[in-house]
Amino acid sequence: MLLIIIGILGFSLNTMGVIRGGRTSSSVTIATNLGQDKMEQLKAGTLPNCPTATTAGCFDGPLNSQGISALGAIYNRSWVVTVDSPDTGLSKIDVTVSWTDDVSRQVILSTLVFTG
Repeated sequence: MLLIIIGILGFSLNTMGVIRGGRTSSSVTIATNLGQDKMEQLKAGTLPNCPTATTAGCFDGPLNSQGISALGAIYNRSWVVTVDSPDTGLSKIDVTVSWTDDVSRQVILSTLVFTG
């Protein structure tokens, strides 16, 4: 009887770990998509909530999984555009998406864009 109880308990703990891992994986996928969406907007030259491409530390959030501002949403997105970095004619774009589920997490995406 004790062996059966230990087996069921072990299976339950394993199942909880799989569920937690699936939730974390889903959150990372959503955060990456939110980061890629902002990256594409910045590369296209459309900068909502940001006056110029040289503004550092722009922010929008809290966002839901569709990238829409919503009360109680868990994702926050910020970005920095650094002009003429690492060299003249290039701009570095860093987009950070952060959220908290069990712990604080973040995804950072970076790219270089030729600015002529």
